[in-house]
Amino acid sequence: MHLPKINIIFNSCKKNRNYFNSTLITDEIVGKRGNAEREIFEYDLRMDVLGTMIKDAKIKPYSQPRKMKHSQDTLGDFKVKYKFRSHEDGGRQNLPHQGIRSDFWYYHEDNPEDGVFMIWPLFEDEHGKLIDSGPVLKEGIARMKIVNDKMIAYHLERLKVGIKGYFMEGPHKTADCEVIELGERLKK
Repeated sequence: MHLPKINIIFNSCKKNRNYFNSTLITDEIVGKRGNAEREIFEYDLRMDVLGTMIKDAKIKPYSQPRKMKHSQDTLGDFKVKYKFRSHEDGGRQNLPHQGIRSDFWYYHEDNPEDGVFMIWPLFEDEHGKLIDSGPVLKEGIARMKIVNDKMIAYHLERLKVGIKGYFMEGPHKTADCEVIELGERLKK
């Protein structure tokens, strides 16, 4: 094993923020031993490089909640009245936090049953103010933001007050919703 060569490659990986070069180090150290040993070593190496990247960039770990950067005057494209489903009814075990990027689906003959839209919620508190961070209410009002501006025309023709829909996390319907108000971009 050539330790100086390994250190040079490893330091290059850290310096260039490139954990994909870790394959070179793995080849040098582990060689052609077993696949399981190679995978474990390469994973550990990537985590070490990734840890250095996070520390250097001063990024908060995912476990530390981040405050949303939004203005109280953020109206969204429409509002929904929502109620999260219980875990027994196929919903979440815990309430989500402000900033969750669940997708949205609503009933319309043009919408495929297995499709979803990138329409993200901003949750209000019981006084109609946006929640800064932390868990949201089990039921309440959310301002919905259509992420892809190119989809405004599609939703303009289909989204109406009274339409029922869901917050979606993957294939799971986590909350039942009803559209209660349309924003400026969806008014004809």
